[in-house]
Formats: sequence, structure tokens, C-alpha cells
Amino acid sequence: MSAELSKAYQPGDVEDQWYSRWTEAQCFHGDETSDREAYSIVIPPPNVTGILHLGHVLNTTIQDILARRARMEGKEVLWLPGTDHAGIATQSKVEQQLRKEEKITRHDLGREAFLERVWEWKEKHGGIITQQLKRLGCCCDWSRERFTMDPEYSRWISKIFVDLFNEGLLYRGKRMVNWCPKTLTALSDEEVIMKPRTSKLYTMRYEIAGEPGRFVEIATTRPETLMGDTAVAVNPNDKRYADLLGKHAVRPFPRAEIPIVADDHIDIEFGTGVLKVTPAHDKADFEIGRRHNLEIIDVLNPDGTLNALAGPEFEGMDRFKARVKAAEKLEEMGQLVKVEEYQNNVGFSERADVPVEPRLSMQWFLKYPHAEEAAAAVADDTVRFRPERWKKSFAHWMENIQDWCISRQLWWGHQIPVWYRKEKAAELQSRESLDAESAGADLHVGIDPPADAENWVRDGDVLDTWFSSWLWPFATMTDSDAEPSVTERKFYPTTDLVTAPEILFFWVARMIMAGYRWRGEAPFANVFFTGIVRDGSGRKMSKSLGNSPDPLDIIAEYGADALRFSIMRTAPLGSDIRFEITNEGGKEIYPQVVEGRNFANKLWNAARYRQMQGDPTVEPAPLTLFAIDILAKLEALEADMDEALREYRFNDAASLLHQFFWSEYCDWYLESVKGDFFDDADPAARAATLATMDTVLRRFLLQLHPYMPHISEELWEKLGCRAADGPEFLMRTTLDDGVILHGIPAETIATSQAGVAALYEAVRRARNLKAEYGLAANRGVKFIIDPESAEQGQVGDPTVFARLVGAGEIHIESGHQAESGVPAALTPIGKIHMPLEGLIDLAAERERLTKELDKTSAELKKVNAKLANENFVSRAKPEVVQENRDRQAKWKARLDELERMIANIGSD
Repeated sequence: MSAELSKAYQPGDVEDQWYSRWTEAQCFHGDETSDREAYSIVIPPPNVTGILHLGHVLNTTIQDILARRARMEGKEVLWLPGTDHAGIATQSKVEQQLRKEEKITRHDLGREAFLERVWEWKEKHGGIITQQLKRLGCCCDWSRERFTMDPEYSRWISKIFVDLFNEGLLYRGKRMVNWCPKTLTALSDEEVIMKPRTSKLYTMRYEIAGEPGRFVEIATTRPETLMGDTAVAVNPNDKRYADLLGKHAVRPFPRAEIPIVADDHIDIEFGTGVLKVTPAHDKADFEIGRRHNLEIIDVLNPDGTLNALAGPEFEGMDRFKARVKAAEKLEEMGQLVKVEEYQNNVGFSERADVPVEPRLSMQWFLKYPHAEEAAAAVADDTVRFRPERWKKSFAHWMENIQDWCISRQLWWGHQIPVWYRKEKAAELQSRESLDAESAGADLHVGIDPPADAENWVRDGDVLDTWFSSWLWPFATMTDSDAEPSVTERKFYPTTDLVTAPEILFFWVARMIMAGYRWRGEAPFANVFFTGIVRDGSGRKMSKSLGNSPDPLDIIAEYGADALRFSIMRTAPLGSDIRFEITNEGGKEIYPQVVEGRNFANKLWNAARYRQMQGDPTVEPAPLTLFAIDILAKLEALEADMDEALREYRFNDAASLLHQFFWSEYCDWYLESVKGDFFDDADPAARAATLATMDTVLRRFLLQLHPYMPHISEELWEKLGCRAADGPEFLMRTTLDDGVILHGIPAETIATSQAGVAALYEAVRRARNLKAEYGLAANRGVKFIIDPESAEQGQVGDPTVFARLVGAGEIHIESGHQAESGVPAALTPIGKIHMPLEGLIDLAAERERLTKELDKTSAELKKVNAKLANENFVSRAKPEVVQENRDRQAKWKARLDELERMIANIGSD
């Protein structure tokens, strides 16, 4: 034994000092020169100015478990950390600060001065999440930490842009894009979140030109854009409007005649079957406009207000206010027919959480490289998804893949590495389409600016943040202008990726394509998709809902290990997690974390109990059947843990650890062998029990370490588990092989386990007998065991049975004939009798049981009547019928039990 354990476990003291010791000893460093099998994983880079939330806790705990387990399996591990510059989110924060504190915008400062402010913000607020991850215990190789705006990483981004441009996969064109009116930038389809909304469907009427009094009715959800209408469209197969084709309708305001065209896109069943065509403000309308060569009138400003083309009374008005005003004006003109509620899906900006606008804009687009290889890699499990259900979503997206809008109208980020010759800049930037073939010598695309940079103008846009992170697995390991580094040759491709399914298309799919394009292979072998952390009501946790506790507050109160273990124990493979929060006396309580803390306390107390027993003084006796049983269960635990973690069943592994230690070891084994520490106990038996305890604790700590690294490392040291020639730290110790019971025949092991199982089952039944008669806490109960009907061997040491049951006396009497009314139970070690004389008031107990019997009979009668009703059985929902059948079975079983108990007591 080493230093004495304190009476109570204090996680704060233990966790802080161990993380410092690990980092000082460079325990997390991945050695690229090692000849060990490599294991590598890259962290999904969180926002550099972000803070830890429970989703991060889940994701990074899984990664930490994988990395620590691999290290203990003898592999050379690299867990590479880093952060993302988060273009939209970070720029928005700084702009908000400027508006609030200085009443200015970024345009008042200018680009260079604004970027200096962003870097200042990053230095002040960045890195907080890194420190929080360390507090959680993450064993990342911090010496290799990367940031997506690091100079060398930025060169990587420029390099791949140049590569793709030269391959003809990048082009600049005017296209309909998703536009965020709040952040004033284009968004990719993946950055738009569709949300169900109750909107209004406005039915209005347009007059037919030259036919006063004749109108056509049109249904729309967006009357505020009618000022940009340049046509009315109907389906050519819609006979209702056949005579209108070739004619014109009159747009109400600004008043103008617009053509009525036929287009197969029009849904005859939607609304009135007539569509107002606004090419500047709807993707489908834009395509109709292209097919019919319609004028494009953009009536919206970039910030979502209406411009001069909408007319003086609408100019400068917010789009949603303009919607109301346009409807009011139509009504005043007698052209609003009706307004109905309408359920539809509305696209919201993922970052700004405002409705996006379809907008015609000049942007850079990418035709995805190596899409076929990426799709095939997932289909054939070269890259294996867990859970597998995400393969179908991935395949669907890949089959319907659209060109990626990669430019963003921001200043914070990787500025597009394109320069236009000054005298040609305006003409080139206004071209409908621009690519490598059409650009000529007036366009410079390169990692570095042109030599005569003063004669060139750089493109002002930056690249989508995801355009930088799709290189993450390899660009973090090697410089852009170099051959693959020693680090990359050792650790790439990576082994695992742990991420959230909502960025399957943002990030995972694109990384696979990038891996094939620049490295000729997939960037990882396995992708594990986590679930979403929800509150007890099933709502996604968020600050705005006020249901997302700060993980650091939880860690401060309960410890990082308690939080890690509890969240993993409740995280089924790829499914959402319910994180319960209760309130007691105004204080938030987290029941699952309380269980994690209690488990840590149980472990600490069991280790302390072992330490209190001291060291053996004599050679140990042979193993008892209890020792053989617990060591066989330990072997099974190790095998089950290996299987569960190989299959990424992290919650199953956590449950295995909890079940073994709390139930099998503490509740059963330790209670069974406590007699070996009594003053009159055999010293050799005591020595054998101590040796068994040492084996269990040492090997259990090895299994537990990836889940609860701090307390396991502390107990490893304090209990003196380190081998004389072993590594200094538990985290660097290789797992033991699976064999514990060397030299003991399988038949002996099986017989021992059967005997222990028989005894433990008999104990359970005896405890049930006590509980039935309200004697659970009474330790003066007498039991008589008749072993003649035993299923499994002998009773063994009756003192163990007495201690486990909580009995005062145990008598072994073969052929015992109990008096009438004595409660009894058949068990694997024989029939057990529990005389009640002197323990309870028989008359009072008989009265209590009779009352309960009457109540149970009434309940059973009610449910029997309901199930005998044919109308109920045939018309009620199947689950309701089944619920009643379950109640019937429950009441019947209880009735039988009560009748037996009353019979045991006997009559007066």
C-alpha cells in the first residue's frame, strides 16, 4: 500500500493535480517515430471563441475514451486538437461589440483595422474552450494544437483553391443563392435550417389587360415581393386558363402589364393553379424567368428592407412589415380575395436564426471533386458509419449533390486568393460567368499575390468556414508546400471521427472527398455519430431556452469523472440523451451526475476499505469459491468491455463497469468475505482474500480508466498497483491479458460459480421473505434450511448466508417439518423456513394482508370485466388493450401472493 486515502473523496483536489502531472510528463504526446501501431483521431474543431456545453462533453468524452483505451492497448496515439475561426459567428460578435460600445460599423473602421479588432477579440476570448476541455480531462496532444487561421493552414486553403480553379472545378457566376439578411452573406444549402411555420396564404387577383372586370386569382405567401413580378404563369395542361396564354395581366403596384406564360413547373393543385413569377426572389421563379427570358426586378436590399424599385411607400420598410402593408393595400384596392393560415417550411440561417432570402448574387461555386469515390467509400464500408442508418442519408445527399457556394461576404476568414487587374477589375467582376478558361491574363489566382500587386485588386470575399475545415485531417499534420510529414506518414489516415449527424454534409462528406482528392484515400476508417443532449422534456438544450447548465459548474460540484461517467452511461449508440434536471429548494440537481458521483464515492470507499486491511502476513490459502467466482466475473467483464468498445457501445461498457463493481464486487463479494477480516479469522484465508481484492481492484482500474481517468489514476497510485518495472502512470499502462484464473480447471470454475450463484439466489429469496412481512431491517430473524431439496450442492458456511441475509440464527435441518403457517421458500440450496413467532403481531399482519387482498380482488375484478367486454377489446387501441392485460397479470400475481402469505400465517 502507498499513501493513505482520505476519508472522503474530493474530486477537485484529485483531478487538478493529475492533469498537471500528465501534461508535465508529456503523457499525451503522439510519437511519430514510434514503431507501435498507430491510432489517431482529430477533434472536430470547436469555435475558437466558443464555450463548453453538454454536447461538447458527450463528443469529447467519447474521443477521450477511444484515445485512452487505444493507448492502453499498446498503440501510439495522436489525438490532435484545434479550433475553428467560425467566420460568421466571430465576425458577428465583434460587429455587435462595435455597434454597442462605439456606435460604429466595420465599414467605418475599414477592413484591416476591423480584422485587427477581430484578432484582439480572438486573443481575449479564444482558448477558453481549450482550457475547459482540459478540465474535463481530455488527453489531446496540445503541442500540436491547430487554428484554422494559422499562417501555414491558411496557405493550405489557398493551395487547394488554386488546384481546384486550375482543374476547372471553381467558377464565379451570378446565381440564385441563400442570403442571410442579418449577416449580409451568402449561405450554402447546408447552412439553411428548414423550420415548420404557420404562415398566411394570401389569395389576390390580377386584372386581365384589355378585359376590364376579368381577373385571375393567385395564391402566394409573399405579397411583399409582387412589385418584382414580371409574369404570371399557368400550367399548359390547365384547361381553366388556356384562353389566357399570350395575354397580359396587370400587376397592381407599381402598375404594369406582365405576360401570362405557360410552364410545366406550375402545380395545378396548389392554390388556384396560377403563379406570380418573381425571378429575383424565388429559385423556382428564377428558372421560369430564364426559360421565358423574363425581366429580373430585385425589390429587396441586402438587409431585407425594400428598395426604390418597390415604390416610394415601401422603400426602406422591413420585408415582414411590407408583407402586411402590401396585403392591406391589395384589400384597399379590392384585390385581396382571402387570407388563410398555411403550414409550410421556412428556411432559416443556421447561424443568425432569421429567415433567409433567395437572392441573385455573384458568388464563387465549386463542383465537388471525387464525389463518386466518396459515395462508394461509405457504401462499401471503407468508411464505416455508426449507427449505420446515416449511410442512407449520406447516399441520398450524394445522389442529389449541388455545386457548393463557397464565397462569403465577410471580412473575417480566408480571403479568396484571386486578384483582378485594376483596369479590368470592374468588367471581370460583373461577368455572368468567370472561370480558368475565360479569365485570361487579367486574372491572377495563386497562393501568393502577383509580383506587381499594386496593379491588381483582390477579391473582397472570404471562403466558407467549411472550406477550411474539410482539409482538417491531413492539413493539420503537414505543411502545404511539403511532402507528407513524418507525423502524417505515421498517423494518417486517422482511425476514428466522432461528430454530430447535423454536420454530416457540412463536414464529413466534404472531408472524405478532400481526402481522395489530395491524399488518394479516405481520411478516416470509422465515423461515430453522437446523439443530441436533450432535457427531461425532450427539448434540445440551449441557452435561449434556459435549460442548458454550464458543465464547469457541474464539474465544480460533482467532479469531471462523475459528469463523464454519467453522460456516457445514458448515451445509447447514436441515440439522443435525456439529461435530467430537478430542483430542490431552489437548487438545480442533476440526478444522473449524482449517480456518477455516488459511483466515484463507492469506488473510493471500497479502495479505502482494502487499504484499511493492511498487507498479508502469511502465505495465502487456496482460492475459495467466492474468489473464483469474482475473478471469473472479472474475466468476463474484461471480455465484455473489449467487445462493447470495439462495437462503440459506450453506454453498455459504462453499465458493465457499474454493474460489476457496485453489485458483483461490493454488494456480493465483499459482503461474502468480510468474515475473513474478523479477529478470529484464519490468516491464510485473510491473505487469499486480500490477494483477490488486489487483483480485482488493479484490473478494474485499468478497465475504468478511460471513463474516469482522474480517480482511477489516484487510486492506482495510492493502492500501489504499479508494477515494479511498470510505467509511472496508469494511463500509460498496457491492459492485462484476459486470463486471470491460471491453472484452475474449467470444471472447478464452473462448479464454484454455480455454487455461489445458488447461494446468492437463496439469499435473494430469503430477503424477499423478510420484506414481505416487513422484516427487511430486522437482523434477529431465524431461518431453518432443509437442504434435502437443494438444487445445487451444499449450503456451505451458514455464517455467510446469515451475514448476507441479515439473520440472527441459521439452522440446518434435513427433513425439517415446519409448523403450519410458517413462511417458506424453495431455493437452490434447499427449502428455507422463517418462523414468525416473536417477530410480528400475527393478528395485525393477517388483518393488513386481508385488507390488501380485498383491494387487489376489486382491482382484478374491474380489469377482468373490461377485458371481457368485446367492444372494448375490438375498438380500443392495441397498446391500451395490452396495458390492461398487463395490469390483469400483475393483479392476479399479487392476489396469489397474498393468498399464500395469509395461508402461511394461518387462521386464528
